[in-house]
Amino acid sequence: MKRLLLAAGLLTAFAPLTMARETRPALTFLQELNAKQSAALGTYKAEMPGVPTIVIKAKGAQLIMAAEGFPELDVTLNDKGELSAAVLPEGFKFTLIKDKDGKVTGMKVETPMGGGDLKRVEAAKPVAAKPEAKKAEVPDVLGVYESDEIEGMRIKGEMVWEKGKLMLKTDGQPDLEVKIGKDDSLTTTPEIPDVTSMKLTRDKDGKVIGSVLETAQGKLNFTRKTFPKPPGAEAPKAEAAAGLPDVLGKYEAEDPASPVAELEVLVKEGKLVIMVEGQPEINFTLDKMDNVVAPNSPEGITSKFQRDKDGKITHLIADTPVGKLSFKRKTFPKPPTAEKTDAPKKADAADPLARLKALEGIYTTDMPGLPVVTMRIKDGKLVVEPEGDTPISDAKLSEKDELSGEGLPDGFTVTIDRDKDGKVTGMTVKTPMGDAKFTRAPLK
Repeated sequence: MKRLLLAAGLLTAFAPLTMARETRPALTFLQELNAKQSAALGTYKAEMPGVPTIVIKAKGAQLIMAAEGFPELDVTLNDKGELSAAVLPEGFKFTLIKDKDGKVTGMKVETPMGGGDLKRVEAAKPVAAKPEAKKAEVPDVLGVYESDEIEGMRIKGEMVWEKGKLMLKTDGQPDLEVKIGKDDSLTTTPEIPDVTSMKLTRDKDGKVIGSVLETAQGKLNFTRKTFPKPPGAEAPKAEAAAGLPDVLGKYEAEDPASPVAELEVLVKEGKLVIMVEGQPEINFTLDKMDNVVAPNSPEGITSKFQRDKDGKITHLIADTPVGKLSFKRKTFPKPPTAEKTDAPKKADAADPLARLKALEGIYTTDMPGLPVVTMRIKDGKLVVEPEGDTPISDAKLSEKDELSGEGLPDGFTVTIDRDKDGKVTGMTVKTPMGDAKFTRAPLK
């Protein structure tokens, strides 16, 4: 009899909810349960058959109670362990039962028709997010490619990454989807008429520097002119040197109806932090795909930074229980820079040997066909060593930062490049065939 009264009481309480259900307020971004609410999560079941099972779960910071087979009901939990809801009929009471250690072990149910205890049989497990589909790895082939000259003209095409596909775009022609084979062969959909094969070309370090297209009339070489970073590539060297990615600044919601109007990414005690007014700070790091990795991030929320075609962070996209929220970056403060350890000393200008020693390094260029150049001091003299060519054994540096020496080819001018602090960053080589920029790296 007691079982029937309890079952009837629960059915009476929950049945009207199918007609009049409490409206759930919009969830606030980055909300989370407190410890008291978390302790209430679980499944509560009567030992007597026929009594509906009650489940307590959460959506954001909102506790949800549902009797088996009935709609969900938003509830609040007070300090006495009592669960209440505005739509419950009068005379119904749900109170958590705790053991001597304060652990929730069950629920006491009181109704006008009778009552009883439900035993907590398991803690509610958070719904596991569906595993994100593995994203295709973007090959480092993006950029503009230009052909050799043909009858006074050149053909230009651009490799871009769009919606998970590698595409080839050429003015006046339809876009082509490109697939790369293990042997660096290229195939397109649709196929290019009259082309028998296409293949990437690489330098000695394996970097893609162009492609070659073969037709019945012969071969046509394309040179890669630009080298944009593929999406998800490692942070630029400047970011790595600073130890922090270039993500700092204020971000504004693109949707006026967003529950959060803006947020800010800043550095606190050397760590990256997401700040939302009225919410706890979120400490985070970025993985290689620009996903936000935050151990203290609220359950059910995942975030990712988004880059433009030049690799610059422009948005923060958050997947939340209320949908996808997009925040556009409005300010671009520079991350703390690494301490300069090899900035030139003022005395260097008056010390010829010190000026030469500041040039030591390995100089490389993206221009095909030009060698790697090493500069080093030997026996007090600057030696310039082009890979595979005769070294310049006693190079001189003029006041205008121009290099000279026996062995430098006729018509070549070499000028040292420096940053605003006077540090050597590379060199510019002007030749009868064109100019080339070299970037300096420290000697190994």
